[in-house]
This record gives sequence, structure tokens and C-alpha cells, in this order.
Amino acid sequence: MIFGEVPVEEAEGLVLAHTQRLGKAVVKKGARLGPAEIALLRDAGVETVTGARLEPGDFDEDRAAALIAEAVAGAHLTLSEARTGRCNLIAAKHGVLAVEPEAIDAANAVNEAITIATLARFAPVAPGDTIATIKIIPLAVPEVTVQAVIKALDCANAVSVLPIEQKQIGLILTRVAGGRERLLDKAANVLRARLEHLGLVLTEEMSCGHNPAEVAAAIAELDRRSMDMIIVAGAAATIDRGDVVPAGIERAGGRIEQFGMPVEPGNLLVLGELGGKSVIGMPGCARSPRLNGFDWVLQRLLAGVPVGAGDLRAMGVGGLIAEKARGGARSEKQMAAEIAGPTVTAPPRTAAIILAAGSSRRMGRDNKLLLPYRNAPLVTHAVEAALASRADPVIVVTGHEQEAVRAALSDMNVQFANADNHAEGMSRSLQAGLAGLPEEINGAVIMLGDMPLVQSATVDRLIESFDPWADASICIPVHDGKRGNPILLAREFFAEIMTLEGDTGARSILADHGEQIVEVPVNDAGVLRDFDTAEDLDKAHHAASE
Repeated sequence: MIFGEVPVEEAEGLVLAHTQRLGKAVVKKGARLGPAEIALLRDAGVETVTGARLEPGDFDEDRAAALIAEAVAGAHLTLSEARTGRCNLIAAKHGVLAVEPEAIDAANAVNEAITIATLARFAPVAPGDTIATIKIIPLAVPEVTVQAVIKALDCANAVSVLPIEQKQIGLILTRVAGGRERLLDKAANVLRARLEHLGLVLTEEMSCGHNPAEVAAAIAELDRRSMDMIIVAGAAATIDRGDVVPAGIERAGGRIEQFGMPVEPGNLLVLGELGGKSVIGMPGCARSPRLNGFDWVLQRLLAGVPVGAGDLRAMGVGGLIAEKARGGARSEKQMAAEIAGPTVTAPPRTAAIILAAGSSRRMGRDNKLLLPYRNAPLVTHAVEAALASRADPVIVVTGHEQEAVRAALSDMNVQFANADNHAEGMSRSLQAGLAGLPEEINGAVIMLGDMPLVQSATVDRLIESFDPWADASICIPVHDGKRGNPILLAREFFAEIMTLEGDTGARSILADHGEQIVEVPVNDAGVLRDFDTAEDLDKAHHAASE
């Protein structure tokens, strides 16, 4: 291949290196210039173009990409059309990705002109997913280089999909007197959804007491029913090899391959074996549809990939799933795309409700929300924090002097709800805000209009910690050991809130559902500061001016 700049008059047959926009006409990169293209370029006043002229023995970029894709592709894959030097390998079935790293490394080492990129080994894949791409960097490469890459891939199925196999799967739910049945129901429902996403069904489900003898009996019964895999969801977390679930597996005649794994969430997983079939003690985080270590183990086993203690231990690098899925710099769309494969739902959608309906009786005659603070009405600061966060939508509840409050926020992208009965207490304002939420919202951050120091990062920390499927249904910020505001509540509490009376707000919800509270440490003293009196506001003004 000869690459360079040539006069337009001598460019016939050249493969164009850069798109030329010629008024309404376009000659795209990669086009082989013929008389018509030459005329367009000449008429547009273009004197020279840059491109490649193929020599005998050269393959153009698309042909080279297609040939290498055919060589690398194994079972249960389809190929995209090669375009602009790229050809993608597409999964045809649910499964996990099998890839031979040494073969890919060897192919990539042949020549910088040819690259092969794949998903990680054993990554979960679904039909239609792009699992690898072959990219030819220049416009053409010699045939001998292409053949050298194909030779480096000298192994069958260098990249392939190991499909999910149809298996008989049994679930055991252990129960304790006075236990939270709701959480066990979540575990069963989410497991069913996980399996349905993979084209499978939960074959058998049974319950037993939370003790080794009953767990062992249940495992033995599912074994007699010819289950290929047995999953145990304990009423309490497993914290030792001698705890109920692993002890039950051993009492049933099985053995514990590994207790614990270096993956977060998922580190309390129990991997056992009984008569050649897998017995898994499900970690509590698997009650959530979010990606966790249980997904990695489950999907490999369902695809026929052996998983032993060494395999679990090797998951540590890259095993900090929680931070990857919740990093503040990632958008909701990125998060959803990142975890969509192995989960049954996208991350929960969270709104913000700002309570700005009160009559500010302790402030005197003035509406404190409209008093100036840092060169703007007090209420605008809470609204700005909500708008700068990942909460969407942001709803402001008005009541007292509603027209003035709405006017103060007229240039902000918020929705309004009015609490006509706001004088009956904070519960009415909260109910008005919840009534305006779309059905697809999973939770709401309840913010107070008279707390102007709360940071948007604090709102995001609450949202990142929120998981209504896994016992993180109420999120409360904590600063210097003290709980503050705002708080985040899951939709499951909305109906209960709609029955509240007076000025209690959500305090009764917190008292009745303490086991679902997650305290979220924040470096934000603003969660402890509201402004009830004129003296509070004067002190804040004075502090700000010092």
C-alpha cells in the first residue's frame, strides 16, 4: 500500500483517507475514487487529496477485517458486515464468553495495523451483544499480514459463547420465627427473574427451618427430585463455615468448596458440591437484581463452566462491583447499560421532593423560604442542590404563599405540587409531593426547603446507597455520628405515608422499619442545619460574612 497526498487529477483508484464535504455532496472516507468523485472534488476546488493506493497482494480494510473475524469466531456467534475496517462478533445466545487470551494476545502482537478486542473472559452475554471487534487501522494491509494473524489464532473457538444450559434448579428458603418473610419473598422473586432473563425457570421451591438438620433434609429432598443445582437462601447471613447453610450442606453429604469470595457485593457466598452438582448458599445481596458475585458464579455454572475455589479467588481483581456500578461520575444510562445483562431491572429511579409549603410560624410574619440568603431566596438553595443531583424529577411542594414561592423558582426546571391543606401538618405536604410522582419512580429523596446548606453530593450519596430490593429502602445521612436530612424513602412506604396525620412527617416510618435503614456517612454538616427562626438566619448571615 502506498499512502500519501496526490493531486486530484491523478487520484482515480485512490482509497480516500479523510471525508470530503463538498457543499451538499460528501465523498466519504474509504471511498475508492472514480471519475464521478474526481469531478465532484475538482468542481469544489479541491486540488489534492490524501489516501491509499493498493498494491498487488494488499487486502482492503473491510476484506481483511471480515477474513480475520471468520477465523476468530467460534460457536454461537454471528458476524456483522465489515464496514470502515471493522467487523463485530455478535452473540447468538444467552451465555458466557469463552476466549483464549493467549491467542488474542498473539494475534494482536503480529502487526499494529490489526487489532482484536473482546469482552472479559466469562463475561455474561445476551443475544445481540457485541462481544468482540476486529479493527483494521490503515486503509489496507498486506495479505501476508492477515494470514499471519489468522495463524496466530491457531486454536478452535478463540472466541465463542458457552450457552446457558437447561437445568433443573431448586431453591430452599430457610425461615425463622418472627423473621422477615418479605425478604425471603424478594429472594425467590428476584431469582426467578434472573433465571427467566436467561431463558430458564425455577423448577422447585421449598421452605425449611433455619437450622442445619432441616437444611440438610431439604437439600436431600431436592437431590432426590433430580435437581441439577440447589440454591439455599438463608434467613440470616452466613458468617462462618460452621454456620447453618454450610453445616446443612455437609450434613446432607456434600462438601464446601469455598466459603466467601473476593467480590463486593457477594462476599458471603457459599459454594458447595453434592454428588457432582452445585449447591450454592446465596448471599443476601442477591435479593437485589443489581449485579453481584452470585451472578458471576450462577451464570458460569449454568453455562457448564466449572467453578472451584481457585476460580472464586481469582475474581478479586475487578471484583469491586459496587464501586463500579455506583461511581458518581457515571450516569444512570451508563449504569443501566453496565449491569443490564445479568440483572432484571435497571438501577432504581429516584425523585426529589422539596417541602416548601409551610407557613414559617417561628420566623414571624415573613415567609422564611423567601428571605434572602447568599443573594438568593432561601428555598432556591435546596432546589439547586436537588437539580444538580441525579434525582429526576424534582418536585417542589408549595402551599403558604404559593404564588410567591413559585415565582422565586420560575426559572428553575422543577415541577410543582400544591398542598392546599398544608396547615394540617408536614404529612400533608409530603403526601402532595408523593401524589405527583410517576409510577416508574422507585423512591424519593425528601428534602426540606429551609435546609440551604445540603450539598448535591449528599443527595447523590443517598441515591447511590439506595437499593429497595436488598434491604436498603430507607437511606439517612449521618454526619459526626448524628442523623440528619434529607432522607430517601422507597415506594413501598408511599401508601403508608398517605395515611399519616399531623406534623410527624416520616418519623413513624423510620420507627417501624428500622431494619431497612441504611445510615450513609457524609462529609456535609448541612444535613444537620435548618433555619427555623430569624435568629438562625442572622447567625448564618454573620458566619457567611466572616
